[in-house]
Amino acid sequence: MSAVSTEGRASSRADVSWARPAKAPWRTLARRALTVALLGGAAYAAYEHRSEISAASGMLSHVQAWWILAAVGAEAASMVVFA
Repeated sequence: MSAVSTEGRASSRADVSWARPAKAPWRTLARRALTVALLGGAAYAAYEHRSEISAASGMLSHVQAWWILAAVGAEAASMVVFA
């Protein structure tokens, strides 16, 4: 069966819309507001603890790159196993 009839109109099979229904505008606005609030809270927390963060960066100065690569590889492997 053809998706387009001989008159150039779409057949009833092609008229079915598979698109998601549009979200309510308030829902989109609420989601964006929550995202901004969470990012703002994280930025505020990072600012308040900036001395601790800078001290912690000094502790990481002796880390070897091979251990970081091994950790990333192990994490990727665990995600593949549990997927």
